[in-house]
Amino acid sequence: MSIAVRPAVESDITELSHAMAGDVSPEQLANRWQEHIAGYRVALVALLYGDVAGTVTMGVTTTNDPSPCVFSP
Repeated sequence: MSIAVRPAVESDITELSHAMAGDVSPEQLANRWQEHIAGYRVALVALLYGDVAGTVTMGVTTTNDPSPCVFSP
């Protein structure tokens, strides 16, 4: 089994919206991306055999404690 995790890039939004259809809307993914580039969230992408399979995002609270939030199809 080939599994990898890497930092998300903006072009992942389209693939993620297909992989996660019904669970997370394209608008939610775009909003998470904006939070990522603004520094409020860290976004990682999970790949299965080279294909986007899901995402992990971690937001930062006011105390700088990461709070993991896992989303997958």
